[in-house]
Amino acid sequence: MQMILTPYFEASFPSLDVPTSMDENSTKKYRLTMVFDKDVDLTPIETAINDAIKAKWGDKVPKSLKLPIKDGDDTESDWLVGKKFIRATTKNKVKVVGPDGSPIDPDEIASGTICRAFVSASAFDLQTSKGVNIWLAGVQKVREGAGYSSVSFDAVPDSDVVSSGSDW
Repeated sequence: MQMILTPYFEASFPSLDVPTSMDENSTKKYRLTMVFDKDVDLTPIETAINDAIKAKWGDKVPKSLKLPIKDGDDTESDWLVGKKFIRATTKNKVKVVGPDGSPIDPDEIASGTICRAFVSASAFDLQTSKGVNIWLAGVQKVREGAGYSSVSFDAVPDSDVVSSGSDW
């Protein structure tokens, strides 16, 4: 699986310190919803999704795949209008770093925090559904945010982030 460094996003519903489950029967995972401005280029993530689909099914792609990039306009949440979002999870502890690449407490990533993350994509084929998951490997806090999609990501200078060649 190819590891991708995401563009800037606003963290939402982070669970990076203690894994949680959606219900009592599901596996506990570390979770983060990444909220992007709708005009942000997600081509590297889209390419990884398409590569995962091709690796799993070749040219025989099933209908009704569950895809990870969601349109905020299709939700009932006003704060997601004009946004795209991706839910990323992992069973493994997530490495969380600050703007300079040094480890920080995962609790410093709160809803509204401006971040970048290392993610990968993999396809799944269950009896009940088929699709692609986004797996979370690491999160970098870039800076505090104003909360719930009131931030322009263009205001974040490139010098505030660890480069994509970093091994954090």
